[in-house]
Amino acid sequence: MVIGAGIAGIAAAAALHGAVEQVTILERDVLPPSPTPRRGVPQGDQLHNLLAMAQVHLEDLLPGFVDRLRQLGCGEGVVSTDTHVFELGLRMPERDLGLRLLCAQRPMIDHAAASLLPPTVHIADDVRVSDLRCTPDGAVSAVIAERGGETVEYPCDLVVDASGPACLAARWSTRADFDVPVDEVHADQWYVSVEIDPLDGPWDPHRFLLVFPTLPSTRGGLMSPAGDGSFHLSLSGKSADPIPRTFDEMSSYAATLEDPVIAERVRRSVPHGEPRVFRKVKASWRRFDQAEGRVPGLLAIGDALAGLNPLFGQGISLIAGCAVALRDLVHQHGGDDLGYLTSSYFNASAEVVDTAWQLGALLDSALTVDHEGRALNLSAALSELVAEDPEMHAHYVRIWHLLEPAGSLSEDRIRDRLVERALQLSFSVEADEGTVRR
Repeated sequence: MVIGAGIAGIAAAAALHGAVEQVTILERDVLPPSPTPRRGVPQGDQLHNLLAMAQVHLEDLLPGFVDRLRQLGCGEGVVSTDTHVFELGLRMPERDLGLRLLCAQRPMIDHAAASLLPPTVHIADDVRVSDLRCTPDGAVSAVIAERGGETVEYPCDLVVDASGPACLAARWSTRADFDVPVDEVHADQWYVSVEIDPLDGPWDPHRFLLVFPTLPSTRGGLMSPAGDGSFHLSLSGKSADPIPRTFDEMSSYAATLEDPVIAERVRRSVPHGEPRVFRKVKASWRRFDQAEGRVPGLLAIGDALAGLNPLFGQGISLIAGCAVALRDLVHQHGGDDLGYLTSSYFNASAEVVDTAWQLGALLDSALTVDHEGRALNLSAALSELVAEDPEMHAHYVRIWHLLEPAGSLSEDRIRDRLVERALQLSFSVEADEGTVRR
């Protein structure tokens, strides 16, 4: 049984198919027949960029997913020949790094994925799940729901909670005396977005523009092709930054970014509708893997498990990664020992989430080291090496696409190069300032 028919629930159902006797998705909304925003999907009308990890795993779970998304009209570009990126204080080189960036609104992503589910997966919509029934020894036995004004009981022995941030699984675990610890980070993030059209003729339909702030700056921007000639503009900041609430204010805010490329495009565009503002105060991770006990057969995925900073675009990648981990476990071990499956899944999903979680601290920790008793910042060294070395550039971009762990920058072969270059830069600055020690 899967609770929720968003991309998390669809991916979970695909993971379970073929390994369990029956897969049913219960969805509280009435599902539209075409890709349409709905109340139960947060940020449903926002354009979502699909990182390489999401593309690889969703294609693995639902063969044909990428082609189906293209058929529906997604945006697409080559990384990084089609991606103008300002990061680490410079414009990144435009090289073909062997990756692609896809983008689409959530309804299109969900629709593409759902259309590839096998016919044996049953979706029941307009069903509001209210409770969980367990066996005398504490394992899952049924889901209780309301449908058409009546209470319905759905017998099952495995439940995947893809219901979103409310997380029914955490509530039910607490009721069973298994408190779930939560890791939190003060993300203090907002972003405002609007769809735009070019005023002076068509722009390159595959061109992504990304401006990431260089610390201590907090202002960034993203412009993604929607696939139909229009573009999706998002500007971001922290609580100290003024939130632009009109298109004119967005234009003024874009002019304060470190790279002018987005501001230049905004000045030559016209908006569709009014800007929409979104906030993420805290990034959170429910640590089912660290709970003192678990309800056998009760799992969680998507925002029910972790909700990270949306600025990094990691959400769907985490969903896909956790779903692949679930598929591998359930196909390898089956459902005979649900206690083992539950523990193994939460341990495996923790590894997936941790890959993304570490990115939040990448620039603050991995790029500052202690060298002979003094703090040495490696940011400038990294930017130089990325610019001049295609292999380093590819590795760095693969980190942001969740194909490599953020901690890989601390590996000896990479760290030694960064430290060597940072010392050279430091020596050069000291020489220019006449402060070289003799």
